[in-house]
Amino acid sequence: MAMSIFSTPMLLAAFEILLLLLYFSRRRVKYRLPPGPKGLPILGNVFNAPKSFEWLAYQDWSRQYDSDVVHFEILGTHYVVLNSAKATVDLFEKRSNIYSDKIDSPMVKLTGWNRSFALMGYGDYWRAHRRLSHQYFRPAAVSKYYPSSAKSVHEMILALRDTPGRFMEHIRHMAGSNILRIVYGIEVKPEDDPLIPIVEESVQVFSKITVAGAYLGNVT
Repeated sequence: MAMSIFSTPMLLAAFEILLLLLYFSRRRVKYRLPPGPKGLPILGNVFNAPKSFEWLAYQDWSRQYDSDVVHFEILGTHYVVLNSAKATVDLFEKRSNIYSDKIDSPMVKLTGWNRSFALMGYGDYWRAHRRLSHQYFRPAAVSKYYPSSAKSVHEMILALRDTPGRFMEHIRHMAGSNILRIVYGIEVKPEDDPLIPIVEESVQVFSKITVAGAYLGNVT
């Protein structure tokens, strides 16, 4: 029987060649990086980067390395995590001219989330959305949304009184209904509204595609 071209030795050789090409195609980082977990050659932190509840791992790293800014790397792609409001303000507000752009993520584009302001690349389109966001959601403007938020909370409390065992469902409904009312002016049904599952599914997709290293397509 002829040997298959997909035999184990050939697959291993192809994988080794791929790793070598990846290694030599990367430029070595010549600047200082924040502290973080030590990774393997070429692979980096593939095996110890969190794939779920990542915020807990990032918080542990922050304590372990005594820094509110930590760094890790996956297959040559470097990630910097900000674990405090101060670090976030220092980089994204005080140095916004440097750090305003977003990482180019194929998975974000494939799922359409690149049209979301949160993941939109820096440019004219982003600046237009930034002006609208500032106009309607700046600190001085958000007080007008308090009645909407209070209404959603009151509805949730009544629902919890009637069916306390469904508390997670009620919490998700409260958050989704408040967002839809404020952003789109849509009033949702107290139960079984078809829009709430769509909101929840969108949030789940967002959570999955933004996990560092979760998809090979995001390794740039």
